Amino acid sequence: SSKESPHPLIAVGKHFARTIEAVTLPQVVLIEGAQLTALLKDDPDTELDTPEKRLLNAFQRLITYHPSIEEKLVKANGISKDELDAVQLEIRAKGGSSARSDDMRGIKINIVEWIRMKPDEELTPALLPKQKTGRGFNHPRTGFLLCPANMNWEDPKVQDGLKSGEIDPYEDTPMFMYEGYKYYPLEPWKGFFKSSILVKAYKHVFTTPSSAEEGFSKNRATRPGNARLRGMTAVTPASLAYIAMMVRFALTDQQTFNRNDMVTYTERFYTDVLDHLEDPDETEELESLLLWWNTRVFPAHVKIAGASSGKNTVLAAIKKARAALRALTNTNSEANGHVSEDGVVNEGAEQPAGGSGQSTAVPQVTT
Repeated sequence: SSKESPHPLIAVGKHFARTIEAVTLPQVVLIEGAQLTALLKDDPDTELDTPEKRLLNAFQRLITYHPSIEEKLVKANGISKDELDAVQLEIRAKGGSSARSDDMRGIKINIVEWIRMKPDEELTPALLPKQKTGRGFNHPRTGFLLCPANMNWEDPKVQDGLKSGEIDPYEDTPMFMYEGYKYYPLEPWKGFFKSSILVKAYKHVFTTPSSAEEGFSKNRATRPGNARLRGMTAVTPASLAYIAMMVRFALTDQQTFNRNDMVTYTERFYTDVLDHLEDPDETEELESLLLWWNTRVFPAHVKIAGASSGKNTVLAAIKKARAALRALTNTNSEANGHVSEDGVVNEGAEQPAGGSGQSTAVPQVTT
């Protein structure tokens, strides 16, 4: 018999984990999100803490992506666990777990090539693509990339502290998140979230694995990627945090996403990154960052300022110039005569001394 097709909600679960919320179970997001929605409906002035805001944002994004969920789950007086469809929730949980497994496997294998100093230069000591052994702070390259950006990996004391655990590597942003793997203390935002390894990993997961190996804004792959399959046309803060979490894990020597790690390091890293990206104080920088990412991952969907707004195009400039010419001609005609339908001042109209009735001024065209 033919292989049974996967339930469509598994795909929803995968997209949920990759782009909406990676470390909180869908059940929790649905229950807590619906309850918070009901709470705010009753009292709009309620102040939510950061975890509550994150849950509510995830819930709102989920029902925006899959509207029928709201119809099934949200009711006037909130929602209870008994009202949840257990089967659907289990499927979504399986989808999220499957997404993490698939993505982690692919990134773990390919990252060995992505982190080379030069494309044709092997790592020393060598790392096996399918094994995590030897990675982390015990390897000079992965250790450098995992090292907090504000610390000097070349300092033996720093290396010893990170290897022994005396220095907590999760207190600060790792070096692999910066463009060119360079950190500027006086400009900590410069190059943040713009490293080549993050771009490659993002393309590997959301467009196609082959596009991760291609140049800027290129994607010649014929198979549709996860983003295309799910109708995704723009990078989201949660998807950036997800990829950063995947890359960090791939660089470490940890073998699995164990429960203890999920509660401590991995979840902490993901939520810290996501909270920072969604901080209202970072709105301007985030918009700039998302534009930077979208030009590299979804170039066909990037709207360049003025390009399609109809306000600053050449045709708009011509239209504006013609309108200015008509206005100028109408003004002259009111003072000196009348204008024919084709816009030419009638010859019989009285002209001012030394004038022709038609202005020689050329309307300024602004683009």
